[in-house]
Amino acid sequence: MDAGGAEVGLQPGQHAESGSVRRERTKFRIGLCLMVVFLAVCVFQNELYAFIESGSSSSAKFNKPYFIVCWNHIWMCGVFPFVLPYLAFFADYTEEGSGALLANDPRPSPGLGRITWYLRCHGLTWRKVLWTGTWTGAMFLGFNYLWFIGLPMKGMIPSEASATANSAFAFVYLFSIPLLKERVDAIKGVAVALCMAGVIALAIGASGGKHFGISAGILVEAACAVGQALYFVAFRKWGIREGALPASIAILIAGFDGLAHLLFFWPWFVVLDVTKWSVFELPDAHTLGMLTLGASTASIGNVCLMAGLALLPGALIVSLASLVTTPLQFIADLFLHSTKAKAVDGYTIVGGVLVMISFGVVIWRDHMLLRAIKK
Repeated sequence: MDAGGAEVGLQPGQHAESGSVRRERTKFRIGLCLMVVFLAVCVFQNELYAFIESGSSSSAKFNKPYFIVCWNHIWMCGVFPFVLPYLAFFADYTEEGSGALLANDPRPSPGLGRITWYLRCHGLTWRKVLWTGTWTGAMFLGFNYLWFIGLPMKGMIPSEASATANSAFAFVYLFSIPLLKERVDAIKGVAVALCMAGVIALAIGASGGKHFGISAGILVEAACAVGQALYFVAFRKWGIREGALPASIAILIAGFDGLAHLLFFWPWFVVLDVTKWSVFELPDAHTLGMLTLGASTASIGNVCLMAGLALLPGALIVSLASLVTTPLQFIADLFLHSTKAKAVDGYTIVGGVLVMISFGVVIWRDHMLLRAIKK
């Protein structure tokens, strides 16, 4: 540093670039923390709904996937009391190069007008946010509905369902190349291949070391995997514009996802009931209480997932983060489904290690690519 206080050897703009690097690293760390919360919620969800649908509780068996999924997503409206006051009082827009925009459209006083201004600064309106929440909610409902249909099918246990449905990461990697314009990366490709091997090993281990057969439940969960992958990539590309929109917008969209389920998707119960596809019935008080507990935690997990897609550098890492639930789910099965899940064997150990290694490799690779781009 010279006598005048200027740092010697720094090029013009280097301070801003360093600040940008720090912001991206902070976003990366926060995104990873949100994924930890998400996978913890997933394990809890899997066991809770398997418990309800198996009829092993004191309540009657309640296997109504559409009711469960809608109930889960409606509770995402619960983010409004948190995100709306935040945007109304603290929302700001300081993106570089936005001086002319801010001069012509200065920040209003706290209130609903500031939220409208904040959306406008990002090229959004309330109608656009509602539309985004509706189509993302429809995709979210679709693959979640398939998940709950496959879970209670004959011969399925949560670890098998989790292994099959969470193979979505492979489809995310494939879809990201043409849709998100992500380059083919050899290290990520190897990690995906290793992770797939780990998923297969975990599935075999879940069956007690026997062969992993194809069943109707497995096929339904495979369709869930494809739908989940499409959701991840579509939300990343069009929902948050490949990460250009902040996490606060992603959380606001999550709230409108819940609102769309309440306004647009919940009435479809009438069609399902008339066609006898799923006869409408309300659960008893005990089951409804458990479903409400699950829905409240699911809303936390779903919001973490959507915010993670905005904070992390790509959809693949989010998909792999959710996959970590597979070895954790098997551990839970050992304690809660001892008559189905066998003792830990070589397949389970190898599969769990491969999944964890693959997740770590992708985190490291994304971190290194992020640093290289920002230099």
